[in-house]
Amino acid sequence: MLPFFPLNGEAICLPKLLDGKNILDINILCGTKERLQVRLVAIKLDGQQTAERIRKAKNDRDKRYNHSDDYYFLLGYVIFITNVGQDTWHAGQVAQAYRCRWNIEILFKSWKSGLKAGGRVPEAITKTERVESYLYMMLLYLSWFHLLVFTPLRWAVYNETGRHLSIIKAALWAANHVDWFLTGCSPKMERDIKYHCRYDKRKDRENAMQKLEVFLTKPLG
Repeated sequence: MLPFFPLNGEAICLPKLLDGKNILDINILCGTKERLQVRLVAIKLDGQQTAERIRKAKNDRDKRYNHSDDYYFLLGYVIFITNVGQDTWHAGQVAQAYRCRWNIEILFKSWKSGLKAGGRVPEAITKTERVESYLYMMLLYLSWFHLLVFTPLRWAVYNETGRHLSIIKAALWAANHVDWFLTGCSPKMERDIKYHCRYDKRKDRENAMQKLEVFLTKPLG
């Protein structure tokens, strides 16, 4: 963890600062050489969440990690660093917004693992112009997938079934059915995507699209 400093003074000991607090929301300086002013938000987790985090940490198979008491104490909090001011989001809204950040990671994963974007440029291609042409073609392919495939089908699936379409599953399907890109979507292909590429029903947690839906449609408390 990067060192934290008050706006004026010596380094902050975060466990001591958090001790006895359920929420901490302060402006601090963060960094070793160059110190950047940021906002630190820490929210205490409930006992069950904390216990699960500690259990996983103690079962860590990498014996190089010898977790300290301070480390285990900090597992009882979810900690955010942001430059969004308190007049824009209060602490609860920061936590809600960061839950939706995972959608960005899922988007990149759909490009890399689903559409295989990382391996589309042949290693033998080294000339700048040819590499750039491959990259621009890949960007066009990604745009086609999102604008003409995923977005329309996503809402069609939701309106018909009340379930969300998984972008990773849809990307994998598209990568394995390149003929769709050339010939267009047949009714059978559309049925296959709607059936095979939906999120699984889970009662124990929300999927990424459900989290985003809550963030966009419900007031944050």
